[in-house]
Formats: sequence, structure tokens, C-alpha cells
Amino acid sequence: MTATVDPLLPLSLLEAVRTVDHPDGERETEFVSELRNKRFGLSDTVLAQIKRYADAVRRNQRPMFEEAVSLAKLIGRRPDAEAVFREAGRIHE
Repeated sequence: MTATVDPLLPLSLLEAVRTVDHPDGERETEFVSELRNKRFGLSDTVLAQIKRYADAVRRNQRPMFEEAVSLAKLIGRRPDAEAVFREAGRIHE
């Protein structure tokens, strides 16, 4: 039997990345198209993965454990990884 995880785990990690990377003030909002190229959380890839995992939650489909580990490792390389993991914990509550 292959190991799986609750789909809420990767979903909360990706939503946290999106939240942390979202522009804070009105000043940054002007540059959203520029920021989209520089901030992983604003990318179309992250949005597509959020939709994928949200669908998995609705269907109760459990993703592979390795997917969640790879995602956590990717986020762990960020300089603001602690903030992302804290936000993911807040979202997952």
C-alpha cells in the first residue's frame, strides 16, 4: 500500500504561499503583473495546484505522500519558509 496524505495538507501549504506572496498595500497592487513573474505564490502554476487540491478535498482523493514532501521541501528553501509554514498551520486549523 502506498502512503498518502490528507489533501488539506498540500492545499494549506499552497494557499499559505499565495497569502505570503500576495501584495500588502495599494502601492504594490499596481505592480501585480510584475510581481506575478517574481513571486511563486502569484503564479498560474500555484493557482492550478490549489484548484487541483481543492478538488481532491471535495472528492476525498488522497495525494501521494511524496507530493506533499516535495512541496514542503520546495517551500523550505524559501527565505520566508517559517512564515509560510506558520500561515499554513493557521489555514489548516
